[in-house]
Amino acid sequence: MFNPYSIIVGLFCVAGAVLAVYSGVNIRKKGRTATWPATKGHISESLEPSMETEFLPRVVYSYTVGGKEYTNVLPIPPGESSNPDFSGRFIAQNPVGKELTIYYSPEDPALSLLKVGVGTEDWVILLLGIGAMVMGLVFFVVFI
Repeated sequence: MFNPYSIIVGLFCVAGAVLAVYSGVNIRKKGRTATWPATKGHISESLEPSMETEFLPRVVYSYTVGGKEYTNVLPIPPGESSNPDFSGRFIAQNPVGKELTIYYSPEDPALSLLKVGVGTEDWVILLLGIGAMVMGLVFFVVFI
């Protein structure tokens, strides 16, 4: 006899597997950045939110590798929106001239990050995906 809960349990397993695979790929990519060399850089431009910046502050940093200067945009922290409080705080924390440690790709120095390696949040997402898969399989075996 068909049990409708089997669809829910199956979707739970599939969602857990997708989350685990996605997180595993992300961890692998981020793990490669752990060996990137570092250089000093600085904030070269700090712009207030406008239509051109999609109403978010735009902070540009510059750094030099092998005698060539590169620029990149400081990423907006996840979950932040275009509100005046955040914009003012972000620009105040990143004034023009502020020194930064920049990590760059040895193969392509134009690729740069301010933080390298795998973070705790990456491992948590992987564990959540594996946990969802295991729970789905346990429910399937025990109840269906």
